[in-house]
Parts: sequence; structure tokens; C-alpha cells
Amino acid sequence: MGVNIGTSLTNTIVSLAQSTDRDEFRRAFAGATVHDMFNWLTVIVLLPLEMATGLSVCVSPKCVLSVYDAGPVVRYIVAKQRKCVVSLL
Repeated sequence: MGVNIGTSLTNTIVSLAQSTDRDEFRRAFAGATVHDMFNWLTVIVLLPLEMATGLSVCVSPKCVLSVYDAGPVVRYIVAKQRKCVVSLL
């Protein structure tokens, strides 16, 4: 949830870089504002839901297990992506 709040600040700063052209700045700032509202509304809805029910604690393991139960093709794709990420570290 903190990542959503952090990107809200970042996209507003990036939109300020378009301030040399008035029309571009309006579009960039409008896009940043829509992004901000989406992030804030997501946090406002999901954070209390998580605090009250612990929903992600129940759902996350099921999502992970569904990937492993999906079959060899999905396991192969996930393994390739994992190797790529690990090589970057």
C-alpha cells in the first residue's frame, strides 16, 4: 500500500517536467491526478478491508499454490522469470 502512495508523489513530479509546453503539461498533470486518485481510492478501500479481515493473508497463499498446481507450462515460465530476477541480484 505504501508503494501506491509513493508513486503518487513521483508521477506528479514527473508531470512537472512537462511544464515547458502548456498543453503537454495539462495532459501530464491530468494523467498524474487520475493515477493519484486511483492509488488513493485503492488504499482507502483495501487497507481497511485488510485490517478488518486479513483477506490478503488468506488469498495470497492460494494464488501462489494455484501457480504451482497449474501445470508444467506455467512452472516453466515462472522458473524462467525467477532465474532472470535472481541473475539481476
